[in-house]
Amino acid sequence: MVSKLQFLALELVRWVAVYGLYLAGRQAAIADEGAALRHTDTIVGIERSLHILQEEQVQDAAAWTHVAGGFLSAYYMVAFAPVCVAALVWTAWRHRSAYVALRQRLVLALVLATPFFLLYPAAPPRLAAGLGVGDSVGLSAHDTGSFVGIRFNPYAAMPSLHAGWSLLVALTLLPVVRSRFARGLLVAHPVVMAVTVTATGNHFFLDVAVGVAIALTARALSRIRIPNLGSRGQRFKLRAQEV
Repeated sequence: MVSKLQFLALELVRWVAVYGLYLAGRQAAIADEGAALRHTDTIVGIERSLHILQEEQVQDAAAWTHVAGGFLSAYYMVAFAPVCVAALVWTAWRHRSAYVALRQRLVLALVLATPFFLLYPAAPPRLAAGLGVGDSVGLSAHDTGSFVGIRFNPYAAMPSLHAGWSLLVALTLLPVVRSRFARGLLVAHPVVMAVTVTATGNHFFLDVAVGVAIALTARALSRIRIPNLGSRGQRFKLRAQEV
């Protein structure tokens, strides 16, 4: 019990440090609003050329009933960070190997996404003029808010880590979850999240696609076996001594 609590405490410190660095990195991209809007125009142009600029239609379809619209707005707020935290805590307590894999994949995805936040800031559809996409969650105050003195960044829509991290949580937990109901929820989670971030006006389809690609890349990188150079060097030393 003590070792588990110590492990959780150490991991909490690690995640606080990672999140602090992440916020600091995102803040660096806030200053250039003009570049963010130009990049958003480019995203719109790419989607228009691919005939997938349908974010307004998705939002309209989601708002067809108050129940559906309310559900997706709530899902955006409560099914990302709380689900990620719950998955990390549960695996750290019950399945440490799965936790290590999940932590590694989430951090790798964050590292891969950071150059986009720094070099390619982009606004979400709800902040892009002329698209007819609104803010169905009510994040306008969040856009100008801050956390421990670090401003939130409304221009970090590319890529969608909501989509990417949700996919990584599902893929990592599926092998260790036994309940059919829970497995069904895990399979549905990244799909519902992808619809949610689009229907609420927070991401373009292209943001979601890049977020998914980054998640799959992070998962692939986490499976690469790094040779134990220390043990190999020791074997070489023993052979040299024998010679």
